[in-house]
Amino acid sequence: MTERVKTGIPGLDSIIEGGIPKNSVVTIAGSTGCGKTILASQFAWEGVLEGQNVKYISLEQQPEEIKEDALEFGWDFYKAEKKGKLKVLYLYPYAEKRFVDNIMNLLTDKRVDRLIIDPISSLLGYYENDRYKMRDFYYKLVNAVKEMKTTAIFATEIPESKSKNSLSRFDIEEFVVDGVIVLYYSGIESNAFRSLEVRKMRKTDHTPGSFPFKIERNKGIVLLNRKF
Repeated sequence: MTERVKTGIPGLDSIIEGGIPKNSVVTIAGSTGCGKTILASQFAWEGVLEGQNVKYISLEQQPEEIKEDALEFGWDFYKAEKKGKLKVLYLYPYAEKRFVDNIMNLLTDKRVDRLIIDPISSLLGYYENDRYKMRDFYYKLVNAVKEMKTTAIFATEIPESKSKNSLSRFDIEEFVVDGVIVLYYSGIESNAFRSLEVRKMRKTDHTPGSFPFKIERNKGIVLLNRKF
């Protein structure tokens, strides 16, 4: 029986047979403002609540920004760090020759149950002019993380200029990984509409279709019309 890791997103686990398969790497994709970082933070906080060791690696925002944003939803990353259950850190994305080594050092220093890299597209941009090297690097990174028995979420941006069928910035982030969850955003301000779709999840008979969700203070992302 496949062991599952709860996402912490109300309603999401019910459409993926109870959670993400343990030791999987999942891509979270979406355009600006759709909630990728919120979902990543929510996943991290669920790990904290379960007493797991969590690493959140940001390639764009500084740790203080992420921790302050998390407080808006009642997730006290500061307190979790003091207890040694969570570490939020920034890594320079273009130090590519050392990036995998840096990740592996973090994972081997102390067992990491959950890993977030946000956004992975910032790192892959280093190889924008060499698709072969980009894919080769990404493959090595994903497999290095999986070898350490860590369950990971990699966030990636879908530019507004991409076609509606695109699942990532470079059209490779959805490959190699075990799962792909896409967040959609449409409308303006009070008429904005967000939805979520599980496009891929290995070892899982996931529920097809797009599910509307809202972002609530003190809760984060909540899927609508789902049992949880």
